[in-house]
Amino acid sequence: MSANSVERLVAWRLLRARHKESFISAIAVISLLGVAIGVAVLIIVMSVMNGFRTELYSRILGLNGHVTVNAVSGPLSDFDALAARLRQLPGVVAVIPVVEGEVMAIDRGIAKGALLRGMRLQDLEARPNLAKGIVAGRLADIAGNGGLVLGERLRRDLGVGIGGVVTLLSPRGGGNQPIEPVSADFDVDASFSVRMQEIDSSYIFMPLDAAQNYFNLQPSQVTALDLLLADTDAAPAVTLAVQKELGPNYRVGNWLQRNAAFVDALQVERAVMFVILSLIVLVAALNILASFSMLVRTKARSIAILRSMGITRGGVLRIFLMAGGAVGVVGAALGAALGLAFCLNIAGINHFFAGLQASGIGGDMAQFLAGMPAVLDWGDVVMVLVVALLLSIAAAAYVAVRAAALEPAEALRYE
Repeated sequence: MSANSVERLVAWRLLRARHKESFISAIAVISLLGVAIGVAVLIIVMSVMNGFRTELYSRILGLNGHVTVNAVSGPLSDFDALAARLRQLPGVVAVIPVVEGEVMAIDRGIAKGALLRGMRLQDLEARPNLAKGIVAGRLADIAGNGGLVLGERLRRDLGVGIGGVVTLLSPRGGGNQPIEPVSADFDVDASFSVRMQEIDSSYIFMPLDAAQNYFNLQPSQVTALDLLLADTDAAPAVTLAVQKELGPNYRVGNWLQRNAAFVDALQVERAVMFVILSLIVLVAALNILASFSMLVRTKARSIAILRSMGITRGGVLRIFLMAGGAVGVVGAALGAALGLAFCLNIAGINHFFAGLQASGIGGDMAQFLAGMPAVLDWGDVVMVLVVALLLSIAAAAYVAVRAAALEPAEALRYE
C-alpha cells in the first residue's frame, strides 16, 4: 500500500470515532452542519439581496435613460440627426428624445413640485415600468389631447381624478431677462405606479410635442437624449465614448452618477451583510479547530506510534489536514446544494407562500415571502465557497501543524 493510501486510510479512521470518542465526533458533525448552514444562508441572502437590488434598479432605470446627453447651455437642436449618430455607438440600443423640466403641479389650492418629462407616445409605451404600471386611465389617451400621466402618489396628493385638470407652473427667463411664471392647464388622462415613493410622488409624463410647446421649444429641439444600453453596467464606458464622439459642447452623464449615493449604500450594505453572515462559517471553522485539537490530544499515542513506524511529520500533517479539510469540503458542498436548491426554485417557493397568503395564513410575512426575488450570481457562489473552504482548511491546518510537531518520545513517556 502506498504512503498516500495509508494517509487517506488513517484520515478516514480519525473521522470514524469509537464509542469513547463519540463526543469529539459529534462536535465534528456539528461543525460540518455549521459550515453547511453558513454557506447555504450566505448564498440565499446574497441572492435575495441581488434580487431586490435588480428590482430597485429596474424601477429607477425603467423611467430614465442609462446615459443622458444634454447641451452645455440651452436645448439640443436637430436632435434627430444627433440621435442617429449616437445609435451607431457600440452598446447603444435606443436613443430617446426628452423634454424635461421642473414644474409646480397645482389643483384647487394644493401645490406639489414635480419633474415633467415629455416623450413620444411610442417611447412611453416601450418603457415596461410605465406601460405595465398604469393604475388608472389609459396611456394612449394622452396622444389626442396632450394630457398628462401623473404618478399615482402625486395624483392622490393633489386630490385630482382621471379626467380632471391640473395647472402646471414653471419659471421662465433668467440672465438678462426677468423671471416670470408661466402656467397652463392640462387634462389628467392616466396615472402610474412603479412602487417607489420618490417616483410615484414626483413624476409627470406628457407627449413630446406638448412639452415642446409648454417650454417654448422648436419642433427640432429637446432638452436631453436618453440612451438605453444593452448592458447597464457598461454605462461608464459608453459615457466616455459618447463624450468623445460629441465633444466639449455636450454634457454626458449616466445612471450610476445620478444615483451614486443610492448605489454606494447598496454596495456597502451588501458587503457588511456578507461579512456578518461569514461569521457563521467562522464559528463552524472554530468548532473544527476545537474538535480536532481534542482529537490530537486523545490520539497522541497513536500519532507517536505512526511516527515510530516511519510516517514523517509531513505525513501526519497531511493526515489531519485531510481529515479536518474533509469536514469543511463536505459542509461547503452540502450548504451550496441547499442554497442553490432554494434559489433555483424560488418561483415554487413564492407560489407556496402566495397560496398561504390567499388562505389567510402567515399575514404580512407570507405576503413578503410570496414576492421575494432571488437572482443567483455565480460569482457570489464561488466567493462564498472560497471563504468557507479557506476558513475550514485554515482551522484544519492549525491542528495539523500541532499534530505534526508532536514528538514520539514525549507522547509515549506519559502513556
